[in-house]
Amino acid sequence: MGESELVALVRSTNEHIGSLYGQIISINFAMVAAIFFFLNRASLPLKVLACVVYGIGMLMFWGLMLQEANMKMAGLEALKALPRAALSAPAVQAIELTDSWLGKATSIFLNAGFWALWAVILFLTFVWKRPSLEDRP
Repeated sequence: MGESELVALVRSTNEHIGSLYGQIISINFAMVAAIFFFLNRASLPLKVLACVVYGIGMLMFWGLMLQEANMKMAGLEALKALPRAALSAPAVQAIELTDSWLGKATSIFLNAGFWALWAVILFLTFVWKRPSLEDRP
């Protein structure tokens, strides 16, 4: 692969990861709505079933995100293997941005956000109780 193809690969993996993360957020919004409207009053077996189905969806998207992240790392490693003097400015920026504090912070936030979404859904499903109409002001 040439330099331009490697840069395109790195950029396209970022787009795919963003798109997959959007799908994860959608799954979580759907789960929050389900919890609010009926799962908070459901029996434990139904809550567990809902969490298993939720978990399958989350793990599917997480696996796809990991595949994209591995492709990105392979593309960046291939870019780094090219002679630095021969690289174009976009290629150098792609390498430097990924290695910068912003690249590392983005990676940390993506991972922390994923686990926080899991924790919130599990909390809402098994711990949180919807206030009754009498308890509302």
